[in-house]
Amino acid sequence: MTDFSGANLAGADLSLSNLSAANLAHADLHDANLEEANLLVADLNDANLSGANLHNTRNLTREQLQTAIIDSDVQLNQNDGIVSLDTAVISDNSSHH
Repeated sequence: MTDFSGANLAGADLSLSNLSAANLAHADLHDANLEEANLLVADLNDANLSGANLHNTRNLTREQLQTAIIDSDVQLNQNDGIVSLDTAVISDNSSHH
């Protein structure tokens, strides 16, 4: 398992990378390019994915994203089934009555 825990990977081009089972916990990945990267069972706990390009990312689950730090600038595919977590993770649920 590759250990990138706490690493500063901000703005890094990790497109097409095989990050399966990688430890990315607490890593700074803001504005990183993860397009088509394989994130099978990667640990994204408290990883900063703000503004990251996640287009066509492989094996990325809703559960992984819910443990990460993301914002409205994160780039997700419209049809990957994960975009629907916007309200669960990004927006302030207290504004919904």
